[in-house]
Amino acid sequence: MKITRRAVPIALLFFGLAGCGIFDRSEPPPCPRASILADAAQVVRYREGPGRDPTDVEYQGEVTRLASACEFQDRGAMVEMTVTVTIDVERGPALAQGQQRRVAYFVSVVDRFNQEILNKAEFEIPFSFPAGRSRLTTGEAEQIVQRIPIRPGRAGSDYEVLVGFRLTQEDLEVNRRRRGL
Repeated sequence: MKITRRAVPIALLFFGLAGCGIFDRSEPPPCPRASILADAAQVVRYREGPGRDPTDVEYQGEVTRLASACEFQDRGAMVEMTVTVTIDVERGPALAQGQQRRVAYFVSVVDRFNQEILNKAEFEIPFSFPAGRSRLTTGEAEQIVQRIPIRPGRAGSDYEVLVGFRLTQEDLEVNRRRRGL
């Protein structure tokens, strides 16, 4: 069999690419699930003082969307998870336009087997309502990166990333009543 000079580099390129895994059709390992914690998906903030009727509402917020992506590192011993959080905020009657406020939320990594919180971080997003606006979508640029060590014998799907608002006990009880719990 005669091999031309042109065939040798092509064959080397083919075998080199095969070694890099470009032809590997195996499924990637499962990523941790990213979820909005139902009890902490909404928040209502009132102006200072004892009033808690609708005229006392400064703003209401809701975690409306999560997007996530992951990349495994160290031969599957570590997963780097990027979570993008989107929060909608609506101005209430007790907040003047242009007033600056901050909405606080958390991102937790949980072991799904024993519900152990492995990591929790809190973040704040500043916002204000410009003239003529009563609704904002904020946080679309809020990309949070979590590095999750995968325990031996476990998979990425054994972990969950939970997102919700930082709430007081009163806020939590209101949300649970609203959900009928």
